[in-house]
Amino acid sequence: RRLRVMGYGVGQLLGGRQLAMTFSGIALAMAYAVLVALDQDMARYWAVALMMLTTVMIAAPLGAVVGAFVPGELEGALALLVVLATQMLADPAGAIAKLLPFWSTRELGTFAVDGAGQEYLERALVHAGLTFAVLSAAALALSSIRLRLVELPEPRPDDDVA
Repeated sequence: RRLRVMGYGVGQLLGGRQLAMTFSGIALAMAYAVLVALDQDMARYWAVALMMLTTVMIAAPLGAVVGAFVPGELEGALALLVVLATQMLADPAGAIAKLLPFWSTRELGTFAVDGAGQEYLERALVHAGLTFAVLSAAALALSSIRLRLVELPEPRPDDDVA
């Protein structure tokens, strides 16, 4: 809030935070991608790297949205755990799974590991793009509300200031 009062815009603050989180996630994803490349033998290694990248791209705005609704860090972690557990338990072919944020990761995993057809890749990329756009817009809207500046009335000279 101090940076907002100093004149920084909501887009600047949210963008900076999202870029920092995304680049940190990409560094971790690259480390895991190297580990997968060294440990696994697969034909579509590039799809595994793409799966990790899309997961990071979705996770950053998802964390911002959850953080806007949940006040504490522990509560936020638990809320994310609920989302991820629901994602893992939902039937991938069901309608609920397609509404969850990491369905595209599951589709990319099926494409990369199981050798599924090109339609899995296409569905995953469309879902990841839409999810990223919706979560980013929601994070921006929620941050705009949370970081709005409140105009205080000018004190009048006859007001008693103690």
